[in-house]
Amino acid sequence: MQQDGNWLGAIKGPLERRGGGGPCLYFRWFLRHKLVQTGLLDRYDRFIITRSDYMWACPHPPLSILAPEGIWIPNGESHGGVTDRHMVVSRRDLKAALGLIDDVVLRPDDLLGRLASLNRTDLNLEIYLYFHLRECGLLSRARLFPYVMFLVRGENEASRWSAGQWNEEVGAWIKYGPELAAAKEWRGKITGRLDWEKLFEDRPELFPPRV
Repeated sequence: MQQDGNWLGAIKGPLERRGGGGPCLYFRWFLRHKLVQTGLLDRYDRFIITRSDYMWACPHPPLSILAPEGIWIPNGESHGGVTDRHMVVSRRDLKAALGLIDDVVLRPDDLLGRLASLNRTDLNLEIYLYFHLRECGLLSRARLFPYVMFLVRGENEASRWSAGQWNEEVGAWIKYGPELAAAKEWRGKITGRLDWEKLFEDRPELFPPRV
């Protein structure tokens, strides 16, 4: 598609761009397809869509503070949109939330026309996810929670974006320094459900809507 930016990065061809946005769209479609095909979509009320290369500075927020009508996203690494690395979503919204590739494949000309209204030459996956949630009518339910995790990589693992740096304290290659800094703010402060529930009650501004 002739749209500037790296939102479809890693798709082979003369216009191949840096990053891995293209495969990320496919992985979401594949996950949605398998959840429907296997019947798992009907077995669970909530789903956590995340990455396997995260390390957590403290436990994941409990569902007791994440309202089921919300689409919950970490507050950070948004790069002009919303981070694509983690999402808590209900069964009713999962198909739409994971359907980022549908318009790319089925309605590309219409999608390009709508993307043109953004007037962006730096379209990335985060901006496209924000755009997609807005177009699906889901953005009004998107809410944020503190960023308490960070990405790592194996010593010999390749990376399409950031190789990162070795961190002796963590004992791993840290892909993005700002992630680690944000997560470390909460290390030791949140150790379990009760800490999260107290934080949610005392500091509601840390769980704002993403407008």
